[in-house]
Amino acid sequence: RSRAPGAIEPKAQEAMSAFFGALEAETDRPLLCKNNALNASAHLVAPPLPTARFICIERPREALALSLLMARLDIHGDARVPYGLRGDDQQPGDHPIEDVCRQVLYHEALGRLQAERLGPERFIRVRFEEICRDPRGFVTLVGQRVLGESPDFASTDPVLAPFATTPRPDTAELRQRIEDTFTRMAGSG
Repeated sequence: RSRAPGAIEPKAQEAMSAFFGALEAETDRPLLCKNNALNASAHLVAPPLPTARFICIERPREALALSLLMARLDIHGDARVPYGLRGDDQQPGDHPIEDVCRQVLYHEALGRLQAERLGPERFIRVRFEEICRDPRGFVTLVGQRVLGESPDFASTDPVLAPFATTPRPDTAELRQRIEDTFTRMAGSG
């Protein structure tokens, strides 16, 4: 989906509450769901799901812009065809790099807005680099903040070693163009 909903109808809220409530009662476990659109609609989902917690993983601007650009190429075969959640006023154009940079700025604004709306107890913002640098710390954070308990690493992965991401070497020029675009946008805004 490319647009966030403005509201969730009362019947849909009741259905969500009933479904996820039954699932939680049946499994006595939390449900983990990756859904980028929740960055825009967590405040709508939160009321009917009072035990829900939202983890917003924030990537560096350039990395997210490159990822969105590559998704356009991989999924649509055309960098001008949008992919992912976009602002209502954002129209695709003939400048895909500027378009994905605006999309990234929109996502950053959404993360700040949801954090203000829901507070840090329900909307947890985590930097991607921190997860890579300290995955054990991230699992501990989620265990404590979401489940109210510390994870038992001995029964899962006692090491949970840090890892590094390395950019694809064939994207160096694109990364530079993205960085230059962000710099130019900051200077004009």
